[in-house]
Amino acid sequence: MKRHILLFALLLCSAGRIGAQDSGSNWIKTRTAISETGTTITDITYYNGLGLPSQTTNVRASVNGYNIVTPIVYDALLRSDATAYLPFEATYYSDETELPNSTAISEQRNYYEERYSSDYERSFTEKVYEASPLGRVRKQALPGYMKDYEVLYTEFDYRTNDTDEVRWLAVGVDGELVCEGCHDAGTLSCTVTTDPDGHVVQSFTDGQGRTLLSRTFDDDEPIDTYFVYDDYGRLRWVITPEGSYLLSDSLTVPVDDDFAEKYCYVYTYNDRGLMVEKRMPGREAEYMRYDEGDRLRVSQDGNLRAKKQWISYSYDALGRVQEQSLAAEIEWTPVRPLVEIIGEPIEFLEPPYLGSSVPLRKYVYDTYPSEVQAAGLDFQPIEGLTATDGESLRYDNATGSLTYEKLAVLANDTITGYHQRAYYYDYKGRLIQTVERDTEDGILCTSQRYDFVGNLIAQRESYTRAGKTDDIDRTFTYDDRSRLLRETTQVNGGEEAVVYYEYDELGRLAARRLGEGTSAIAEQSEYDIRSWLTKKSSELFDMSLGHSYTGNITSWQWQHKGDPSGDGPQNRYEFTYDGLSRLANTDQYVNNEKTRQNVERCLSYDRNGNLQTFIRYENGACVSNSTYNYSGNRLVSYRPGTVFEREDGDAGEIILPKKGIVFPLTVQLHEYDANGNVTKDWERGLDMSYNCLNLLEYASDNDANAINYCYLADGTKLSATTADDCGFSYRGSFTYRTDESSQPDRVFESTPFGGGRIVGTVDDETEVRYFLTDHLGSVRAVVNSGCEVLERNDYQPFGKRWNTASLPVSDNRDRFNGKEDQSFAGLPFSDYSARMYDRERGRWLAQDPLQQYHSPYVFCGNNPICQIDPFGMNAYNISSTHLNKDNEVVAVYDDGDLGIYYHDKDTTGTIIELLLYYSSDNTSGGGKYVGETYFWDEFVNPETGEASGKIELGQSFDFTELIDIAQDMNLPQIAKASMSGGIFDIKSTYGNIGRLLNGKYVSARSAGNFLAGYNAAKGTVLGIHPISFKTFQQLAGALHIQSNVKHQPLTYAMMVDIVLWGTYAGVDKTLFKEPYWGEIYYQYRMSKMGWDYAKKN
Repeated sequence: MKRHILLFALLLCSAGRIGAQDSGSNWIKTRTAISETGTTITDITYYNGLGLPSQTTNVRASVNGYNIVTPIVYDALLRSDATAYLPFEATYYSDETELPNSTAISEQRNYYEERYSSDYERSFTEKVYEASPLGRVRKQALPGYMKDYEVLYTEFDYRTNDTDEVRWLAVGVDGELVCEGCHDAGTLSCTVTTDPDGHVVQSFTDGQGRTLLSRTFDDDEPIDTYFVYDDYGRLRWVITPEGSYLLSDSLTVPVDDDFAEKYCYVYTYNDRGLMVEKRMPGREAEYMRYDEGDRLRVSQDGNLRAKKQWISYSYDALGRVQEQSLAAEIEWTPVRPLVEIIGEPIEFLEPPYLGSSVPLRKYVYDTYPSEVQAAGLDFQPIEGLTATDGESLRYDNATGSLTYEKLAVLANDTITGYHQRAYYYDYKGRLIQTVERDTEDGILCTSQRYDFVGNLIAQRESYTRAGKTDDIDRTFTYDDRSRLLRETTQVNGGEEAVVYYEYDELGRLAARRLGEGTSAIAEQSEYDIRSWLTKKSSELFDMSLGHSYTGNITSWQWQHKGDPSGDGPQNRYEFTYDGLSRLANTDQYVNNEKTRQNVERCLSYDRNGNLQTFIRYENGACVSNSTYNYSGNRLVSYRPGTVFEREDGDAGEIILPKKGIVFPLTVQLHEYDANGNVTKDWERGLDMSYNCLNLLEYASDNDANAINYCYLADGTKLSATTADDCGFSYRGSFTYRTDESSQPDRVFESTPFGGGRIVGTVDDETEVRYFLTDHLGSVRAVVNSGCEVLERNDYQPFGKRWNTASLPVSDNRDRFNGKEDQSFAGLPFSDYSARMYDRERGRWLAQDPLQQYHSPYVFCGNNPICQIDPFGMNAYNISSTHLNKDNEVVAVYDDGDLGIYYHDKDTTGTIIELLLYYSSDNTSGGGKYVGETYFWDEFVNPETGEASGKIELGQSFDFTELIDIAQDMNLPQIAKASMSGGIFDIKSTYGNIGRLLNGKYVSARSAGNFLAGYNAAKGTVLGIHPISFKTFQQLAGALHIQSNVKHQPLTYAMMVDIVLWGTYAGVDKTLFKEPYWGEIYYQYRMSKMGWDYAKKN
C-alpha cells in the first residue's frame, strides 16, 4: 500500500516542479572552524519530504554579512539540473533560519532584476531532456537572454551514421594505419551539437563508447579528426584534419611514412601495454623504456638521439623518482629468453644498461641528507614567520615529503654546476621554508606563514650573496571565506606597495585599490548574469567587452584617461570568428569612425589551424600582407604582397589575384630541429638553439647580437645575458641587472607583486609601479605611487604592441599577457616560461608540451582575445575531482591536479560554484582539499565516461581478513570467489563507493582490482607458484570474456590451458583470444599496483 501511495504522490508532483516544504524541513548544518579560538563559518542544506536537497544557505557569506542562498527545484523525474537557479544574496537574512523556497525563488528573481534588468527572468541554467527512458539532453541554455529577449540554446541531436559518412580505419600487424572503406550505415552513434552561434560538432562513437571521429565545420567544409584504436582498445593513431582530408580508400600508412610524420599522432605499446614510442607531427619519435615494475626507465627524443643521449630515471623503494640523469648512448643487451613455469621461452626486454651519465635532478624524501648541512641549507627560525615566541614551527618528521633537491644548471649546451634546495614543513605538512644555494654561493631563503585554514598570510624572501642581503616582505589578509582583502610588498624596508581587493555579493572580484591616500588608483570590475567580465574602469584606463552567447568576445572598447593634455580617443575593436571560433577579422573604430590604423585583418587558416593569410596595419599603413606556406605544421616560407583587401567590398573580403600578375619570390622563413623547435629565422637573420628541456638557450643575429639563456633542470630561468655578460639574473622573485656600469656586480632591478612591480632606483632605493591590465593580463598602463603615468600600451589582437608616438614607454618589460618582452635582447618574442611566443607571426617557437591543438604551434586556439596561455603549456584545461556536500562525485576535470575537493553544496550548487569559480588558476573551484587520487579518472566510469561515485572521506578499504582467507586458496578458487556475489567481489560489496587505499582514494572497483592483483601474485595454479603478471592478465581477460561477454563460466580446464599455452582457452582454439589488458586499462592499472604491492610485502 505504501508503494502505491508513493507512486500516486509522485504522479501528482509530475504536474510541476517539486520545491521545498515551506516549514519543518530537515537540514544538515556544517560548521567549519577557521581559527584556533573556535571561530566558525556555517553552511546549511535543507531537504524536502523526499529527502532531496531543496536549498543551500551559506550563512553570512556575502561581503555585506547576509546569507547566500541557492534554491533547488526538480522536474517530474527529480532532476535538479533541469532548472538550476543561480545563488543570490538574501538581503536582511543573516541568521540560520530557513528561507522557504517559494520566497527564495521570488527574492532571487528580485535580486537579479535589480542588477540585470534585461536578463532577470532567466536567472537560471536550463536543460531540456527528451521524453524517453534514455533521458538524454536535447538542449540547454545559459542564464540570461542574448538579444531581443531571445533564448538561444545549445541543441543536441542523436542519430546513427549514414553510408560513406565515416571511414573505417584500423591498425595493421606492424602498427600501420589501414583504411578499409567506410563503416556500414547505422553501426555508429552520432551526437550532433549545435551551439547558439550555429557552430556544429558531430561526434561518432562505436559500441564501446570510443570516439572514432570528431567533425566540425568551417563554412560548411568538414574538419575531421579521426581516432584509431587497436584490438585492446588503446589509442594508436590520431589523424589531424589536414591528414584526414588526404585519406583515401585502400590506403596503408606505415608509422614512419611522410604522411604520418606531418599529420598524425602515432603511439606504440609493448606487450605490457606501456607506451614505448610516441610520434607527433613535425618532430621525430620519442622512445620510452621501462623496468620490471613498469616504471619509466629511460626516454629519448629526436634531439637527444642526435647527440646519442638518453634521459634516465631511478626510483626509491616506494616508486618515487630519486634521480633523473642525462646518460650517454645506451648499450642494449640482446633480447633474452625468460623460461617461465612450463619451460616455454618468453621474450622479455631488460631495462637498458647505461653508459656514463650526469645527474640532472636528484630528490631526497622523508629525511635530510648530509648535503643539506654541508651546503649551508639548515632551517632558519624567523620570528613571526617560522617561529613564534622563540619556538620553531618546523616539524621534524618529514615522512612522505620532499626534503632535498639538487638541480643541474643548463647553459651553453652543457651542465655548468648544481643548484641545491632544502624544504621544511610544519606539523600540518605545509611548506614553511625553502633554502637554496646557487652556483655563485648565493643563499635564497623563502619563509612562509599560514593561518588556521591554510591561507598564506606572510612571506619573506631573502637573497644573500657576497655579504649583501636583499629582503622582500609580503603580507596577506583574508575574510572569513578566505577571500583576499589586502596584500602588501616591501623591498629592503623601502616604499610599500599596497593592493586592496573588494568583492560583490556573490564573491566575484569587484574592485581593486592600488596604493593608499589621495594617489591611490581605484579600479572597478563589472560582470553580466553569466559572470563574464563586461567592464573594467579606473581614472586612467577604461575598457568594456561584448560577448556572443557562446562566450566569444565580439567587441572590445577602451580608452586611456588622466593625461594632462586630455583623455585619449575611444578605441574599439569588433571581432568576427570562423566556424571553429578562430579570429577571422577585426574592424577598428576610433571615436566611432571606422579606420585601419592598428589592426590585424583577413585572417584565414588551414584545417589544422595554421595561419595562412593576414593583413596587418600599423599607423594606417599596411606593413604585412602575406601568404604562409607549411610542411605539415611547420612554417617554412611565405609570399609577401599576396593578400589584398577590396576597399569598396565587404569587410575582410580578399581580392584574388588575376592572371598575369607576377608575385615576389617565395621567401624562406624557418628551419627546425628534430623536436620541432625553430632554429633558423631567415627573415630576421636569427640562429637559435635549445637545451634538453626544449627551452630556448641561445639566439643570435648573425652573431652581431647574441643572447644566452640559463636554466635549472626543472625549467626555472636563471639568467638572460649578452656576450659581454650584461643582462638579467633571476633568483626566486628577485630580478638583478648587470650592465657596463655595474659589472662585475649585480644590482637589484625589480620584483613582482599582485598589482605590479617594485623597481630599484639609481640611488639604491625602491619605487613602486602599479600595473593597470586588461582582461588578458596585458599591461595597459604603468603608474608610480604618485599616480604619474610612466607607460601606456595598446596591442594588436595577437599581441604586437602599437608603435605609436602617443603611447609613452618606460623600462618596463611586462607587456602582452603580462609576460616578459624579450626586446631587451633584440628578440620580438614573449617568454611564457615553457616556450617563447612570436607576437608578429602569432605562433610559438616550440611545440606544445601538452599537444592540445591539431597544430602544436597554434597560439591560444587562434582566439587570443578570449584565451590566455599562462605558462605556454595549456590554454587552459586543468584534473581534479569535485564532491558535493554528500561526498558524491559531481565533476572530474583532466587538469593535472589529482586533488579531491569538497563543496558544501548539493549537486546543482556545486556545479554552479564550479561555473563561477573554477579556472586554470583555481582548480579547487571554491572547494576544500580533502585528499588525492592515483589517477585523474579514478571516479570516471570507464564505460560511460561520466563522473560517478561517492567517497567516504577518512574511511579505508581493509583487506586484512580477505588476504588471510586468500592465503588458503589457489587461483581457481580465488577467481570463483571474485565473481559476482563472492567474498572477493568488492564492487558488489561496496557498490559505487570510494575509500582510501594506501593513502589515496580509489573506487570500490579499483580496490577489487588491487585485491585481485595482490591475490594473484600470491596464488597458485596446479601448485605452481608464482605465475607471471602476464599470465594473470590473460586469466583476467579470459574471465571477462567468458563471464561478461559469453555469459559462461571460466572452467578450471580453461585456466590450465591459459597457464600452459598462454594464448587460447579451451580445446577449440577459435573459442576466443583473451585481451592482455584483462578487462580494460582501468582494470589493468590497479591490478598491476596490487601485484607490485604484493611482491614488495
